[in-house]
Amino acid sequence: MPWLLFKKNLFVAAVAVMLASPANPCSYGVNCWLLEPCWSVRGITAKLCWEQLGGNGVPALQTPLATLHAFNGWDDQFLTTPAGGLADRYLAVSGKFTPGVLAKRLAWAVGYRDDHAVTGGEYGREGDASLGVPLGGGVKALVKVAHDHANGFGHDDTKVWLQAARKLVRRRTGQRSEWWPAVPT
Repeated sequence: MPWLLFKKNLFVAAVAVMLASPANPCSYGVNCWLLEPCWSVRGITAKLCWEQLGGNGVPALQTPLATLHAFNGWDDQFLTTPAGGLADRYLAVSGKFTPGVLAKRLAWAVGYRDDHAVTGGEYGREGDASLGVPLGGGVKALVKVAHDHANGFGHDDTKVWLQAARKLVRRRTGQRSEWWPAVPT
């Protein structure tokens, strides 16, 4: 049985409904749901997702405090949900390179998404890729690339991110706390 090869299997399912407040002069309700099976074997993780953020052509489900860059595409075409809603289907694969000591610390990810309006019509497709590299001294670098091919919504776009981060830890020295570089791992 092939599913026995997987060390870790996970299935995420979520459902939500956004309704107008009784005091709101507009009366509406929109749905949101997510199905995301995830498999992991030998350090490689794959996700296959189908998410729908409801919309009926006028209002759409909005999540103003959400991190939509992480969930609706790195190219940021959907920082707010379009009035027609968003049906987002994507495949993501990630892992770490395994040969050699340094290579075990190189993290990578690739993804492909196909976006449509809930009310009908196509928004476009997006491809993403990233590579995380430890630079030493507790500093890590990240390179991300996203390319969106728009079809009826937004615009064709390619974005590249370069990021460096250093981990700090808080240590108590006497009566005060200080931030120190974390011990490199």
